[in-house]
Amino acid sequence: MARIERETKPFTAARKKALSQVKWVLSNDAGNLWAAMDNSEIGGRVYLTPKIEDAVIFDMRDNEQIKCRFYSALLKTPMVVELI
Repeated sequence: MARIERETKPFTAARKKALSQVKWVLSNDAGNLWAAMDNSEIGGRVYLTPKIEDAVIFDMRDNEQIKCRFYSALLKTPMVVELI
């Protein structure tokens, strides 16, 4: 992240492209469950899954602090950002 901030100017296409390459997921404190979403239903369904391949993958264009608080409240468990 520091390299991206150092090497690109804010609000440019170059920075957005660089940020899109940094991927992250939300996991519980123990690191054995990940936030997942099933969009097959109207409105979707958010749940915890033991399979990281089912996790919702975000990139750094998303606000990780807001997403973390939102999913923590929705799932009623503390979540942390985990880079992948």
